[in-house]
Amino acid sequence: MRATIRSRHSGVTIIETAVCLAAFVPILFVIILVIIESSFAYNISRNMNIAAALAARGLAAQYELDSGLPSNTTEQQAVFSGIRITNMVNSNNQFTIPNGSAGWNTGATPPTVTVKVKYLSGQGSPALPSFPNPDPLGLGSAFVIQSTATYRLD
Repeated sequence: MRATIRSRHSGVTIIETAVCLAAFVPILFVIILVIIESSFAYNISRNMNIAAALAARGLAAQYELDSGLPSNTTEQQAVFSGIRITNMVNSNNQFTIPNGSAGWNTGATPPTVTVKVKYLSGQGSPALPSFPNPDPLGLGSAFVIQSTATYRLD
């Protein structure tokens, strides 16, 4: 009689353990995936901050040499071409200077330039890594990671 009760008890324990693992493992997998993707988003954000700061600083340095830089897109693109971060910034298309005084604000005291850099997931040559990856719900286009930097022109 005791052996039958023990075997029933151990059978129930095995089933309870299997049910708990079946519920816990997918949740654990999702948590790990969210942590990895959040880390990747943070890494992208930091690199966009660096690229924006480098671009604004580069434009400010070039402005000291040529005060006609705000209207010379060829020279602006040359500055952007010198800024590349592996798997983060690989194209001048990622850089924009806002229109009007939000971009080149030469009439302000002090005069400034503002640059925006956007992570273009899956674009460029070579293509940037997709974010998020994997993207089972197709929400990748909803994630926009960009940064803005402003630098003094004096």
